[in-house]
Amino acid sequence: TDLQTRGILLEVVPIDDKNLEGPSSTMTRTELPSLCCSWVVLVLSMTTPTSSALSNNCVLRPEACKLASISAPVVHRYSDRWCMWFHGRSEEPKEALPPISSGRIYVAESEDGLQWTVLGQVLKENDNEWWSFDSAHVGLGDVTPYDAATNEREAYRWFDVPSTARPKALYFFGGARGDTELRSIGVDRDGNVPSMDLRIGFAVSQGDISKFARVEGAYPTGEILTIGDDHWDTSYVGWPAVFDDVVFSEGGGGGSDKKKKKAYTRYVTYQALDRASQRHAVGIARGREGNPIAFEKLSTDHPSFVGDLASFAKNGVSRRCLRPSVEEKGSFDMWFEGLSEDGTHSIGLARSEYTKEQGPDFTHWSIHDAPVFTPSDDADAWDSGTVSAPFVCRVDDATLRMYYAGGQKKLDDSASSLAPMPLAIGVAESDDNGLTWTRIDVDVDVVSGGKKAV
Repeated sequence: TDLQTRGILLEVVPIDDKNLEGPSSTMTRTELPSLCCSWVVLVLSMTTPTSSALSNNCVLRPEACKLASISAPVVHRYSDRWCMWFHGRSEEPKEALPPISSGRIYVAESEDGLQWTVLGQVLKENDNEWWSFDSAHVGLGDVTPYDAATNEREAYRWFDVPSTARPKALYFFGGARGDTELRSIGVDRDGNVPSMDLRIGFAVSQGDISKFARVEGAYPTGEILTIGDDHWDTSYVGWPAVFDDVVFSEGGGGGSDKKKKKAYTRYVTYQALDRASQRHAVGIARGREGNPIAFEKLSTDHPSFVGDLASFAKNGVSRRCLRPSVEEKGSFDMWFEGLSEDGTHSIGLARSEYTKEQGPDFTHWSIHDAPVFTPSDDADAWDSGTVSAPFVCRVDDATLRMYYAGGQKKLDDSASSLAPMPLAIGVAESDDNGLTWTRIDVDVDVVSGGKKAV
């Protein structure tokens, strides 16, 4: 069904109905076959793949995990393998959940970052503690080394991590049981949606890629970052993405010999609904040195990043991935998901401002006018309706790779149905530092899974 076949007819020969393996070796051309025999047409085939086949860049489908939808890939390249964490929703969750792809968090491994084996479940809803912020469902935000970076190589996170045995931090979001008013999350109609009262949580692993334990935050229901009282983000906080950056402090002997000491601090970005504009926006919180679960929001009056300057993000911005810019030292590049006025989800690129005097400024961003990655133009392609949740890593010195979620329909932001839209995970690559992206043909079986999920 995905090939356009052209060819030249060579010969039509009969197949003996008593020997279906081929024409009888004793049959001559002067002998006429009986009417009950079959015929085979020999064709010199010249097949041309359609655009769907040429852009077969889907690396993982929900069927591989026996799930209805998967999204939010986070991929790290270690010295011995690639690891991908993602979240997904089962076909029949045990209770009503919001129409997003969150549910539980899973992990897969690969030798090349393209052919994946699903290992199983990493984190599920906290059904043992009814009062917790994540008692109904969880969704993936980010997976990082437990400690903040100690040098520039680690901070850039472009490079191979020597071993999977290093302790890891998992930043996730979750929702508790109970209903949330639709208007409170930006849906312009009356009604409720279950379990959209999102908060951000934290889990840690001593090295195993599939065994994480929750660490309770300072808030009463266990989260590490919560909504603000009378702030811009009063509805929910979710989809965390983490990065490390340098903070300078004064040191040395004083006077002209006074030097600045460099230290790295962890930041967490998150999605929330801007109360003023009623659009989704991005906030940023800065961590306290040496504490991976204590954060202070940079702004409580307004978001740190909005997309209204770009036409493709007029209706808001959401999931994102930040990396230090290789073109402007000190700045950060952010690939983000934008929502246009016609409901199209695409991926844009923004860069934070930086000056030597003030350092990085994460409240002022320059945005490319057009998206850098859009749904496929091929109506039959697996990602022709939406692209979302970008995660960018480096393949080599010249190539970036982006993992993303996609689907054949536009994401339904109206909560008209509680069923999440089926999403899968694909891959694209860039050789110009993430300004343009090309879907790569992975030519793998993305339906069959690996080991049975635990």
